[in-house]
Amino acid sequence: MSATGVEIDDVLVATVIGICANLGDLAAGRKIHARVTTSSVIVHTALINMYGKCKEPEEAREIFDKMPDRDSGFHSDVALDNTLLNMYARCGSIAEARKLFDGMRRRSVISWSTMVAAYAHGGHHRQALDLYKAMESSSPAVKPNCITHANALSACAALGDLAEGRRIHARVVAEEWSGAAVVCSALIHMYAKCSCLDDARRVFDELRHRDLVCWNSMVAAYAQFGHLGSAVAVYREMVLDGTDPSSITLIGLVIGASHAGRVEDGRGYFVEFVDHHREVELLWEHYMCLVDLLGRCGWLQDAEELVETMPFEPCVTGWMTLLSGCRIHGDVERAERAAEMVGELEPGGEGAQSILMLGALAEKKEWDVMSLIKRHLG
Repeated sequence: MSATGVEIDDVLVATVIGICANLGDLAAGRKIHARVTTSSVIVHTALINMYGKCKEPEEAREIFDKMPDRDSGFHSDVALDNTLLNMYARCGSIAEARKLFDGMRRRSVISWSTMVAAYAHGGHHRQALDLYKAMESSSPAVKPNCITHANALSACAALGDLAEGRRIHARVVAEEWSGAAVVCSALIHMYAKCSCLDDARRVFDELRHRDLVCWNSMVAAYAQFGHLGSAVAVYREMVLDGTDPSSITLIGLVIGASHAGRVEDGRGYFVEFVDHHREVELLWEHYMCLVDLLGRCGWLQDAEELVETMPFEPCVTGWMTLLSGCRIHGDVERAERAAEMVGELEPGGEGAQSILMLGALAEKKEWDVMSLIKRHLG
């Protein structure tokens, strides 16, 4: 019992630790941990999750190793292993996650799905597919769920492996996962990445209940190929269906306009969201997409004004995006201003790259390259 008269039990402690985890409040979580005297599995599991979310894998592992009776069979050691596995995946510790996975005496579908997702999200797409295939032969009693299939399809998309993607699609249909929105979104993305827009649209049309992710996936699929009219048609249909667009929807529309070379349309969607979808917060990414659109299409003055006036702190990415547009259209004077700003914001790294881009552009225009570079190097 606390000083306030509230009975403090393990569930309450675990709940408060979970709140610290969701807030990313490591300091508060550590204070609670320091006062924990229980050996409760629920509390220790919450602590492992908290340290994982706060990117402190060593402390999470220390708690795991000190947990009493975790292998007694009374508690689910699979659930505990999965908690630690998920923690390593969150922290990007793929090697540690795989070491733990290989040492598990029993594996559930969550174990397999977490490891496949860790590989896919970490850019190890071939390993993700290899593990997905191994699941079929190694654990016939444990079937992939919608998350497993979705991450495997994501790996296929990244690799451009259409044959494997079609094989997974067939399995998804056979196992009756084709109605799951997360799987359909992954299928749409996979087919789009493999340049099979008709297949992507067929998956979309066969889905009875579409969530926002599915709508956005179809908008993005058309947008990446510059099929602006089709992307906009899906967006209009989404709104009529009663689904509110999101920040991702706007990014898709502006990217579609960029790839189609339609500046006025891209700006129009930007204004439309400001006027009619005020619940959608305009993010830094939206402004970067618009700068890219203006730069690609040669509206360099407008692009420069947007970089200078957008409601965010000056950033290297904005000026580098403008510099790329200048390089496309041969605007050396504006490129020089952009390179100066990049150099001020980040003298090394991107700053050095901007000078190289400026030098290449100046050489193309037969400027005095060395004088120009020396001026920017100070």
